[in-house]
Amino acid sequence: MKIDAKKYPSNDVFKFLREGLNLTQKELAKKTNINISSIEKYETNRQNYTYKTLLKIINIFNLDIIMNENVNNYKSNELIRFLRTELNLTQVEFSKKICISLSSLEKYESGRQDYPFIILIKIANTFNYDLIIKNK
Repeated sequence: MKIDAKKYPSNDVFKFLREGLNLTQKELAKKTNINISSIEKYETNRQNYTYKTLLKIINIFNLDIIMNENVNNYKSNELIRFLRTELNLTQVEFSKKICISLSSLEKYESGRQDYPFIILIKIANTFNYDLIIKNK
């Protein structure tokens, strides 16, 4: 399985991931302890899922997420900070470029709030990063 997450809306990425694992919504819910109604909402774009939720699936099923390098080992808040500092941008500059508020970015980087996966899609598109989910 290999999903180029930049090419699709985040709800499609979630569905393609589940289908790539050959699981029903019910099976994915059971294996990951994610509520089935949440999975249904993620796949129909009625609710955004967080990077933390995606990382849980990636770790359970031994997958990789690549943004020009393997980023599985970064905690949710560490990844955003790493990407920003790698680009040598201040929080103000970074938040403006990806069109989010500075206060949201501060919450994401501090770990006080989980960010939706769509933020990584924005970052990948804005800064021309790969964003691939694949088997190890």
